[in-house]
Amino acid sequence: MNNENLIITNEKKLRMNNAMLRRMSLIVMSILTLSFLMKESERNFSDPTGLIYLGLSISCLLICWGGYVKLKDSEMYKHVAITSYLVVYITLLLTGPSPANSTYVYPLLVVAITYFNVEYTKRLMIIVIISNLISFIIRSNSANLEFPITEYQVMCIMSILVSFAAFYVTKLADRFNKDMESRLLHEKEEQSQLLEKVLSIAATINEQSVEADELVHSLQESSTVVSRAMEEISSGIVNTSDNIQNQTLMTKNIQDAMTNTAKHTNNIVVVAEQSKETLDNSFNMVKELISKSENISKTNHNVVSVMNLLQEETKKVLDIAGVIFNISSETNLLALNASIESARAGEAGRGFAVVAEQIRQLAEETRKSTEDISNIIEGLYKNAINATNVVNESIENVTEQNVLINQVGENFSVVSENINILSRDIQDVDYLVNGLVTSNNQINDSISQLSATSQQITANTEEATSLSAQNLTQAIQVTELLEQVRNSSNELEQYAN
Repeated sequence: MNNENLIITNEKKLRMNNAMLRRMSLIVMSILTLSFLMKESERNFSDPTGLIYLGLSISCLLICWGGYVKLKDSEMYKHVAITSYLVVYITLLLTGPSPANSTYVYPLLVVAITYFNVEYTKRLMIIVIISNLISFIIRSNSANLEFPITEYQVMCIMSILVSFAAFYVTKLADRFNKDMESRLLHEKEEQSQLLEKVLSIAATINEQSVEADELVHSLQESSTVVSRAMEEISSGIVNTSDNIQNQTLMTKNIQDAMTNTAKHTNNIVVVAEQSKETLDNSFNMVKELISKSENISKTNHNVVSVMNLLQEETKKVLDIAGVIFNISSETNLLALNASIESARAGEAGRGFAVVAEQIRQLAEETRKSTEDISNIIEGLYKNAINATNVVNESIENVTEQNVLINQVGENFSVVSENINILSRDIQDVDYLVNGLVTSNNQINDSISQLSATSQQITANTEEATSLSAQNLTQAIQVTELLEQVRNSSNELEQYAN
């Protein structure tokens, strides 16, 4: 690339030197041609030698002008133009009478210096010296001189000195030019090395910027995915928070329901205990009833032997019948109460309701039997004859009553045992309900902690979303900066190329 730049520089210098040589040659040769033309016009173009000189001058002028059109970028133009100029100069020097004609070579010597060609300037110096010496010799041998010989001698010496000066100036200029070219080449080599390093750095920057761009693009995609995930997490947490609030409300409702259940369970326990007490009392009464029935049975067996004391015993029997009637009424009332309590107990009290109904029926039958006994006793007053038969019937009825009372007693025992089991089950239910209440309270505490954690996670998610958005914005900015760096690197590489 340095050689190419040097070639381009030399071509520019050659073109400039050719242009300057053309302008100088055209100007000087135009002046000389006009001078020849004026002289020949004074002679009316009658001198053949003058016409030849004029034609030669015009031809050289046209050659100098036309050669530049085709050879302005060529080294050949220098030879064509300088040769044409020398032809006109030597012609003028040998034929012109003025000593100043030798000075017309000075512009040519000055222009020749700009080509920095020592050998060419040396040849040009020799031609100028020889032509001036020949001209001086011719003038010295001529008898008709328009000017003193000393002027020709001075002008000849000056032309020779100017030629030598042009040669040495060209030599110095060439040496200086070579030194400058060497320095320029060295500087251009350094610049080339520096430029190669810059291009290498630019290529590295370009490659790294591409890699960084890919990383930033990947970061953008990751930030976008993270942002979307954070939004989904935030949305899920919001839904979870709503579900937690709903769960909290449901748990509170469950706790209220458990509290009410515990209250009802306590009430059921109280009612069961009261029912148990009532059943115990009823069972005791049944036992008492059995005892009295046995007494009645004994009494009926002794009726035959104690008929004489019938009226007195009848009064006692009436009293006993009243007691039985009262007991039956109370038993009926207790059975009714037991039915009500079993209805409250629900499914667990269904069996107890059946027993209570049977007790009520038995109480009703007892009451009726008591009324029958009363009627029988009254019948004793009316018909003593049938006393034995009535007593036998009474014995039979008492026997049946004993069987029924025993059955009632056994049923009361079963009911009492069932109520004990029911009471224990209700207590177990109460214990479980209390355990559920405690567990529900723990669930409420856990839900509260979960709600606080969800709120914290929501805050952290929002912060992470914000950071992801910032990272995405910064990644876009970094991408723009990398794009600028890559563009600058490409511009630098294009400029270097």
